Amino acid sequence: MKLVRMVTSEDYSDFSIHGLFVVDCEDSAAWLAQRLEEWLALHPDQRGRYHGRTQEFVDWLVLHHGLESIQFEEWHLGSYNTFKIRVSPPPVRVELG
Repeated sequence: MKLVRMVTSEDYSDFSIHGLFVVDCEDSAAWLAQRLEEWLALHPDQRGRYHGRTQEFVDWLVLHHGLESIQFEEWHLGSYNTFKIRVSPPPVRVELG
């Protein structure tokens, strides 16, 4: 079974999900720390507080380090104990042949 990683970041009340990804590695924390050090060596201006551009880092991981994006849906059941079903993003329909 492949392990799926949810890549997130946050700024105050802004919580971002960058996507769900699969990557072939044994130790996620060590792998990610190594990739971050490589990224910061290439982009030292992002080392300080409030300077990291998280989506650029994720894009770089996809392009250069085999992070495989997978398609997903969120099934939101509601808020404040009230059912209000929402599926997002809407499924993409592809016609073959």
